[in-house]
Amino acid sequence: AALALAIFARPAQLDGALLYDDKAAVLGSPVVQGQVPVSKVWTRDFWGKDEMGSPESHKSYRPLVTLTYVANHRLNTQNG
Repeated sequence: AALALAIFARPAQLDGALLYDDKAAVLGSPVVQGQVPVSKVWTRDFWGKDEMGSPESHKSYRPLVTLTYVANHRLNTQNG
């Protein structure tokens, strides 16, 4: 019930602009943008560019958040 309330209480906000680091996390992520297989979400850091074991990795690991970005991106690009 809480999830439904959160989603449907303010549906206009689902079309809002990306803020702060969202641009880098969504527009800059090869995982979210579909440039690499979505399965890479389990091996790459939050930003999607570096493998977790890489020295260049930010070491920020949020695969479930990234999967929501992937789902939202796919829904929004399919529907215009």
